[in-house]
Amino acid sequence: MNQLLLDQILDSPRLPSLPSVAVRIIELVQRDDATLRDISDVIHNDPALTSKVLRTVNSSFYGLNTPCSTITQALIILGLNAVKTIALGFTLVNRLKQVEADDFDFVAFWKRSLYAATAARMLAEHIEMMQYEEAFLGGLMQDLGMLVLHQIDPDRYGQLMTQVKSHRMLRAAESQAFDLDHTIVGAALASRWRLHPMLIAPIRFHESPDSAPQEIRPLVQCVVVGNDVADIFTSEESGKWLSLYRRHCYKWFNLPQPVADGLLERTNDAVHQMRNLFDLPTGELADAESVLQAANEQLTKLSLVQHREVRDLAERNRRLVAQSLTDPLTRIANRRRFDEMLSLSFIAASPQRPLSLLMLDVDHFKHINDTHGHVIGDRVLQMLAERLTRSIPPPAMVARYGGEEFAVLLANTFSGEADHLAELVRSMIQHLAIADFDATPFNITVSIGVATHDGRMFDCPDELVAASDRGLYNAKHDGRNCVRRYVPHSAAA
Repeated sequence: MNQLLLDQILDSPRLPSLPSVAVRIIELVQRDDATLRDISDVIHNDPALTSKVLRTVNSSFYGLNTPCSTITQALIILGLNAVKTIALGFTLVNRLKQVEADDFDFVAFWKRSLYAATAARMLAEHIEMMQYEEAFLGGLMQDLGMLVLHQIDPDRYGQLMTQVKSHRMLRAAESQAFDLDHTIVGAALASRWRLHPMLIAPIRFHESPDSAPQEIRPLVQCVVVGNDVADIFTSEESGKWLSLYRRHCYKWFNLPQPVADGLLERTNDAVHQMRNLFDLPTGELADAESVLQAANEQLTKLSLVQHREVRDLAERNRRLVAQSLTDPLTRIANRRRFDEMLSLSFIAASPQRPLSLLMLDVDHFKHINDTHGHVIGDRVLQMLAERLTRSIPPPAMVARYGGEEFAVLLANTFSGEADHLAELVRSMIQHLAIADFDATPFNITVSIGVATHDGRMFDCPDELVAASDRGLYNAKHDGRNCVRRYVPHSAAA
């Protein structure tokens, strides 16, 4: 944070100053000995403010059974906190409405602020938060720092505002341009004005509610939900903000969707009243029914898009997993997949459900590559994988173990069955004709090692593999193109 710039901003004569009545109200509410009469006298000294306060408290927004004819009555019925906050709100808003700038969109500013403030107040009142008036004024004043930054550097800030696509992107752009943002500047000015911490908190933390002190976080969260509402009614991406509004209502205040949507509709009606009471330049206000209909339609489309994206992502992940477990040349299981399945099958093996393993190696494969070339050598491996997969029934697994070596994992297969299958495979392969580039066919042979685990034979999967390899070695040693079983000496004995 640029503290030097912040100090210069706070000392600038261009900053809006507090009206004297606001200063007096702030001083009184901070005094322990201040009475209702003291507050009443201060407000009465400003006839215009008195009229606005009474018009507000007697409006349908407050729904009083008995109209208030004096500020004293309003203080008694609504309480000191509510009346002083209402009065303070009018004085602050009236002062900020006097700020002038040619290239600042005050209509958009006040429209968004009013929607946020009204929604924050109605939510706070619904959840029976005592500080619902502070929620309104905090929502109304939350973007005070925008006005300040524009007053201090109108050219740079005006250009910045034209570059950001939405209000939600503004804070990051401000930080990059000024090493400050409107939440810091606004809170600093509110603190200098000696506003109550309940009013400063929404200004400082409405963009980062999780950073707000725990004791006032619910108030800040009300203002954040108010911002969601403001974006629903002022943004073209209303569906996105409707979704966020519902999530925030449920996450922070346990409000189900029907209740949250009901508050949304009532908020729009209340905004019309508050605009007239505060005489704010908001331009035309949207119709709640049409806005919510459009937002729900957008949300439905977003849900469909997100569903497709999730489905596509799941399919891409499935393919990636399959690729990571598949040998790219032969399109059968690779070594990693074989090791995983071997571990699982080894644990499940028992005398009634033994596990057999065949290890195959193409005889004289180096000679094939040297004589016919590596392309033909690859074709040999591909054809061998295809024939093995076709001839060995499920649930057997055929895998490329490495190079020209293949493994066949046979669950629930006794030693005699495995030996018989290995011999069928060997015989089938020796009659497999491979065509060279000149169409001259040649044959290949394989050597096969076999081992079987009955749940007691071996202590770990590696021992089963080693036994199969030993059988394969014996087959090579005995002239190739044959099958050899290996049984540990302890088991044979």
